[in-house]
Amino acid sequence: MGWLIAVGLSGLTFAALYLGGKCSRLALEIVAAAVLLALAGYGWQGSPDMDGRSSEAERAAIARFELGDVIKPTTASRLREALEKARVQFVDDGPFAGAVFLFRAAG
Repeated sequence: MGWLIAVGLSGLTFAALYLGGKCSRLALEIVAAAVLLALAGYGWQGSPDMDGRSSEAERAAIARFELGDVIKPTTASRLREALEKARVQFVDDGPFAGAVFLFRAAG
């Protein structure tokens, strides 16, 4: 039933633009491409039998959070240190080392 409504609305949209006569052929082709892209997106994601959100995934995430399965402070600090080290290595030794030197000297 959902497909009939989607195809019907897209057909009405295209027919209204075509019969209105104010759109050029290029504009109609662009609208047709957009409508087909919208129908492809509906076919890819839309399903009238499914809920609007994944309740199983939400329940699993809540259960993991309640069990304490979150990023620990020590893990976050180690990650922060590793990213800082990588940034320093990239800035000091990377392809922009000369530009960084000029900016530091000018500042």
